[in-house]
Amino acid sequence: MRLVRSRLPLDVRDELVSLLGGMCFFLSTVEHVIPKPLPFFRVGLANLPLLISLDLLPFCAYARLVFLKVIGQALVSGTLFSYVFVLSLAGSTASGALMYALRFVPCRYLSCVGISVMGAFCSNVIRLTLARVLVFGAGVWYVLPLFCALGAVSSTLLGALTGHFLSHSQWYAHLQNAAYGQQDTAPPASLFFPVQAGCECTAPCSEHGLRPRVLRYVRMGTGLLLLLILLCVPRLSVQASVCGIALLLYAATGGRIRWMTLAGLWVGTLACYLRPPVGRVWATVLGVPLTSGALSAGARQACMASGMVYLSKWILRVPPHLPGKFGQTVVHALSLMHRLSSFKLRGARRNATQEIDRILLALWATRQRTPTRR
Repeated sequence: MRLVRSRLPLDVRDELVSLLGGMCFFLSTVEHVIPKPLPFFRVGLANLPLLISLDLLPFCAYARLVFLKVIGQALVSGTLFSYVFVLSLAGSTASGALMYALRFVPCRYLSCVGISVMGAFCSNVIRLTLARVLVFGAGVWYVLPLFCALGAVSSTLLGALTGHFLSHSQWYAHLQNAAYGQQDTAPPASLFFPVQAGCECTAPCSEHGLRPRVLRYVRMGTGLLLLLILLCVPRLSVQASVCGIALLLYAATGGRIRWMTLAGLWVGTLACYLRPPVGRVWATVLGVPLTSGALSAGARQACMASGMVYLSKWILRVPPHLPGKFGQTVVHALSLMHRLSSFKLRGARRNATQEIDRILLALWATRQRTPTRR
C-alpha cells in the first residue's frame, strides 16, 4: 500500500466514488439473493470496491464510499428503516476505518488478504455485539464461531481476488497513474460517466407531481407508525399482527416475499433464544429443551425482526427523493448499477479478474464516446 496521498482530480474522484458505489449496489444485489443464517450476516462481496479504492481515494472520499455502500445495501435489501441498517452502518464504519488505517502498513507485512480478513472480523464482532444488545440477546454468541469461520473464508477469497485484480487490471493501472502523477499511455480527462443533476429517467417520470409526493409521505408515515407499534408494544399478538400487515402490504404492492429467507430468519432467531430454557418444557430436540418462555421470546423477536424488514421494504417500494450532492451521487450510482447488470459475463468462471477488468474498461470506453455534460 502507498504512503503518499492520491492526487486524483476532484471531478474524477467524484466519478470514481459513483462508479465504485454502483459496484457496491450491484454486488449487494448479488449478495442479497445468497441464503444467510441471520439477516445481518454479510458474505462481504460489497467490500471489493472498498479494497480497490484504498490506494485511490483520500479519506473523505473513501468515507463517502463506505456510507454509499451502507445506503446501497439498505436500499437493495429494503432494510433502511430496520435494525439491520443500524448493524450494517456500525459494522461497515468500523471495518472501513480499520481497513483504511491498515493501508499504511507496507505490502511486505500485510497483503489485501490480511486487510480483508481483519476488516471482516471487525465487522462481524461489531454486528454481533449490537445484535446481542438490540435484538437477539445473549444467545447470539452461540453463532459467533460460525460467523467468524464463514467470514474468514469469504474474506480470504475476496482479498485474494482483489490482490490478483489490482496486480493485473489495466483499468486500475490507468487510475494509479493518474493518482500518483505517473505518465500514462492514454490519460483520460475523466474516466467515467458524468454525474448529472436531477432525475435520470428516460421516460416522463410520475414521481415529481404533487400527488405522488403526498402518497410517498403517507406511505412513509404509515410505515413509521407501524414500526413504532412494533417496537413499543411487546405483546406477541400485536407484533404478529403488525408482521402480517407488513407482509400483506409488501405483497399487495407487487413485492416478492422470499419465504426461504423468512423461514431462515425465524429458525435462526428461535435458535438464539433456546438457551437458557425458560418456562414449561414442551419438547426436546437433539437434547435441547423447547420451553414455552424461550419460544415465546424468540417468536416476539422474530415477529419484530421480520416485521421491520418487510415494513422497510414496503416503504422503499417508492424510491425516496434524495436532495443535495450526495443524493445525486446515490442516484448516479444506482444508474451505474443497472449498467453493470446489463453486461453479459464471458468466461467468468475461468478468470473473474479479466471479466471485472473487461467490464470496467468497457465503461471507460463508453465514457470516451460520451461527451461530458457540464
